[in-house]
Amino acid sequence: MVKTNNRSRRRFASRIAPDVRIEAVVLLKRLKGPNTTKRSNTLALYIDRYGLTNTLGSHSMLGDQWLVLTEHRFLLFAKRGGGIVSRIGPLEHTLHRTDVELQWADFTEATLHKRILHLTTTDHRMNISQTVVSNGEADLLVQAVGDRSRQIGLHEL
Repeated sequence: MVKTNNRSRRRFASRIAPDVRIEAVVLLKRLKGPNTTKRSNTLALYIDRYGLTNTLGSHSMLGDQWLVLTEHRFLLFAKRGGGIVSRIGPLEHTLHRTDVELQWADFTEATLHKRILHLTTTDHRMNISQTVVSNGEADLLVQAVGDRSRQIGLHEL
């Protein structure tokens, strides 16, 4: 049985239509600034290696987002605040599920199990970020995306 983050799901349920089923809620962490010592080394290497640019990113200064996957859409909300208490910011992007493909890879960094999530839309916009895999939400995301999702290898980084 996959452990879900029911608290996060309840927080977002009030922001979307009550009859819409939430399939996954994931916090997306992006790179912070040009100084690579303050960046996730694996995520930075992945982005640099393939010359990628976030074009579906957050409009906020820090850039972290909440990804909410519903039965029909990907919803990207800004994350406000830091530390233990974080607030939900405005809805920044709404994408139909059939317009998005997901590439993902697991890695360990600073003793944390993390996952790169690389979303690409049919019009070639991208969101490249990472999440800590601490509950089943990251796995539920991959399962729910189904055949529009594929695992990638990081062995060449």
